[in-house]
Amino acid sequence: MKTLHKLLLLLLVLVLSLSGLTAASDQEGKTQGDDEMELKEAALHALLSMKGDQALPMIEKLLKDSKEPRLRQKALMVLSQLDTAKAVPILTQVALTDPDAKVKEQAVFWLGQTGGDQVIPVLWKMYTDTKDPGIKEKILFSISQSGSKDAFAKLSGIVKTETDEDIRAKAVFWLSQRQEKEAGEILKNVVANDASLKVQERALFALAQLSEQEGNLEYLLGVAKSHSNDKLREKAVFWLGQTKDAVKRLDVLKDFVLNDKNPKIQANALMAIAQLPKEQSVTFLAQVAKTHKDSNIRKKAIFWLGQIGDPSAVKILEEIANEK
Repeated sequence: MKTLHKLLLLLLVLVLSLSGLTAASDQEGKTQGDDEMELKEAALHALLSMKGDQALPMIEKLLKDSKEPRLRQKALMVLSQLDTAKAVPILTQVALTDPDAKVKEQAVFWLGQTGGDQVIPVLWKMYTDTKDPGIKEKILFSISQSGSKDAFAKLSGIVKTETDEDIRAKAVFWLSQRQEKEAGEILKNVVANDASLKVQERALFALAQLSEQEGNLEYLLGVAKSHSNDKLREKAVFWLGQTKDAVKRLDVLKDFVLNDKNPKIQANALMAIAQLPKEQSVTFLAQVAKTHKDSNIRKKAIFWLGQIGDPSAVKILEEIANEK
């Protein structure tokens, strides 16, 4: 083991030495640089065979001294695989201070994967301190990987207070993946009050993901029926049709097709019905194809009958084709 330790120390010295050489001789030829990088990466992978306490000082020195962002990223990956709690403060330091944005992002990612619940306060401080949307998104993802209540609270805070609508929309998505009961009320509040249509639409999708929780399906139905914004109504009808319980709302979907004044809502409801088992869909699609007052909706019904491909649907299409 001592011999292996000495060998790896020599490899690390070689890595750091070559880092300086490569930085000084990048213009001497791509092949030489590639060979040197492969040798350095081999040394890093060799460090994985060592115990965490042995490899850690070497990785820490490389992260501090190497001038090559690519090599520092590789070192972070190796660091994340080491079975030691001491890796967390090193990852944190890199995430806070490394001059390269991609290296910082990698450190944030590995913090989320390896740090556990104890890194949430660190990630939150980094989130509130940075103005960089790219870094914020990486931190958001890392926070979302924790199952702790603290992480849920931080995600909720981002949904409520973040000024960047793209990041709010992503936070809404990650909130819905938590499958926590409290998420539904937060998402309903987003639909009701968020200033961004994009974020509101994402919240409707999130509620559809949580449709098995009490009250969420009914809320989607309410938006579909009576929201003042037609864009949100269209999305609500679409996502209502994608839920597991869509068949239980068949009468409502039929009413949208037959009576709603918005053609997009009619089309979304028709598509939702077409996704149901043929026993629930074919007869109604045939009715729409033959009698709906809007010819475009009739055409869509014919299209969906063709997609079903069942003999009963084929027979109806033949009847329509042969009508005089």
